Amino acid sequence: MSDRDSVNEIMSKTVRTLGASGTIGHALETMADFDIGSLVVVEDNKPVGIVTERDFARRYANGKKASIEWKIGDIASKPLVSVTPETKVWDALDLMVRKKIRQLPVIKGGELVGIVTERDIFKWVIKIIHSPNIPSDLKKLVAQNM
Repeated sequence: MSDRDSVNEIMSKTVRTLGASGTIGHALETMADFDIGSLVVVEDNKPVGIVTERDFARRYANGKKASIEWKIGDIASKPLVSVTPETKVWDALDLMVRKKIRQLPVIKGGELVGIVTERDIFKWVIKIIHSPNIPSDLKKLVAQNM
């Protein structure tokens, strides 16, 4: 494996965050506006948790109908499971499978620098399997954010 096989090479560098005191309603609006499935929860500009579409769906399905005014920090998954930019992609994938999570914030020196998702890893796997002859119908998919 080379340095190209680190999370730094496949992560999204734009990460949407919301303060722990933000509301569920604001979180849902933000996710819809940016067509994303998660927000990293921050306190004092430091990542402390994550909230995902799955968190909302499970809470609702379990009969815990959340008010849109509830604080996002109250339902965020904590402690935050994260990796560093140097983490190898296979190690990140292993962690995601073991923890049953779909998004991994990337943290360097206590600062949020990116996020890697199942989709990012899926595109990386396609690239690895088919390189150098990536089928034309997949080239556009794997070129996005890589």
